Amino acid sequence: MIITKTPLRVSFLGGGTDFPNFINKNNYGCVISSTIDKFIYISIKKHGELFNEKIRLNYSSSEVTDHVHSIKNDIIREAIKFLKIKERIYISTVSDIPANSGLGSSSAFCVGLLKGLYKFKGKKVVPSKIASEAFHIERNLLKKNVGYQDHYIASLGGLNFIKFYKNKVITKKITNKKIINTINDHYLCFATNKYRKAEKILSDQTKNFKTNEYNLLNIKKLTLEGNSFLDKKKYNEFFKNIDKSWKQKKMLSKKISNKSIDNAYALCIKNNALGGKISGAGGGGFLSIFAKKKTHKKIISVMKKIGYKHISLKFDNSGSKVLKF
Repeated sequence: MIITKTPLRVSFLGGGTDFPNFINKNNYGCVISSTIDKFIYISIKKHGELFNEKIRLNYSSSEVTDHVHSIKNDIIREAIKFLKIKERIYISTVSDIPANSGLGSSSAFCVGLLKGLYKFKGKKVVPSKIASEAFHIERNLLKKNVGYQDHYIASLGGLNFIKFYKNKVITKKITNKKIINTINDHYLCFATNKYRKAEKILSDQTKNFKTNEYNLLNIKKLTLEGNSFLDKKKYNEFFKNIDKSWKQKKMLSKKISNKSIDNAYALCIKNNALGGKISGAGGGGFLSIFAKKKTHKKIISVMKKIGYKHISLKFDNSGSKVLKF
């Protein structure tokens, strides 16, 4: 049996600039993101000859079929077709976090599945190729409105500053332990208790591209500054750029935030948070807040009163991998 372990992620800066329409017009987009210690696990094995069906799948639903084309799970169907797998196969998956949470679970699932299917075929593939192919499956084959960053961060792992050009991707992995530990020490994560499909929000954001391009250029500028602030260990400025970027991001679509999120965020700032944002496309999921450690207890208490549960997350340095037994 093959089991892959693929990390979810939190994004800090640059979301929205990693979409092809922005990149094609503005030379490149860039993001700062990190994988976290929450994972998607996918097991793959050859399905036994005594079972009636050729393909068995277990995820949030179960499927049995003899034909790849009849698979309802679109990512599994297209990944199997893409790699031209003809063998009997059993695929099962579990996740540490619910779907539609804004932590890149769909892309992580696609990356982990490709990683496992390549192992099933006996092939070793570099992380950047898996990221590129996972993006291709979701964006081009399934016509999903996704950007590049989630596939690359899930595949590569760690804290990264990534530039996306039309025909290349340049990655700078940030390995300085002081930088990573400082961000970790400032980080708080809260569940908004609302989960949503990112595609609707991203579609709304994309259709307003002409209006949003100015805001996206500002987000790109704040991301470049943020990378410079990390290099210079100017942490307060980095966190404040996240706050500035969140204000810009909310202007991309009315669906990105809501009264509940705005109220929660305002309470955090009132209690001396430096900045924060909703992870992913917005509209729900998880609220990231950055604040000095001495303020954490108060912020957690205030958020608990409005029904936002504190979730313990740490940054993780590993990308998608096959577990060894």
